[in-house]
Amino acid sequence: MAGKSGLNLTHAEPFAPFVARYGAQSDWVEPWLADFGAEALREWARGLGVDTFVGSSGRCSPRK
Repeated sequence: MAGKSGLNLTHAEPFAPFVARYGAQSDWVEPWLADFGAEALREWARGLGVDTFVGSSGRCSPRK
């Protein structure tokens, strides 16, 4: 179960604050997020036939 509001795939905020959400692990996570970040994930989902949308909270979720 993804939660009450749906499945959050990623977030649409700028890269630096997004990476900072990983706290102490951000140095480790930043290189692979640079290679496969939020927009790349949304493009990948589109390639699978799953459209996404950005909600008012900035969360990116699959469109129903």
